Amino acid sequence: MSPSSLGADLGARLQMIATQQKGGNKATHRITFQGNLVDLPIYRVPISMPKYRLANGRTVSQQAEYLAVNPAFGDNFFSKDPEILDVQRSQHEILLKMTKDQGLAAKFTKPKNIPHSTPIT
Repeated sequence: MSPSSLGADLGARLQMIATQQKGGNKATHRITFQGNLVDLPIYRVPISMPKYRLANGRTVSQQAEYLAVNPAFGDNFFSKDPEILDVQRSQHEILLKMTKDQGLAAKFTKPKNIPHSTPIT
């Protein structure tokens, strides 16, 4: 897996967001977050831009399992620096395994299952 497939570096991501914020796009998407309605700004980003959010509650137990199998990484492997390429690769492995184990691969590979009008939040 190439480094560019695991997201752009922090500087590039910040610059892209700052540029879009200055662009005057005021489009938002309303979601319910922690019981509250929140209007989030909508930004178009290339698929190669985002990084995995390591504090993802859905992967906490899988991260712990990963560290139990790979103790050399240390207990703070997933919390020390989300920009580290090896951490992003490990999170990718976890998510790929979850996708296969939970039968989600078919859902995301069939275009009819992906609503193109809904932003990714």
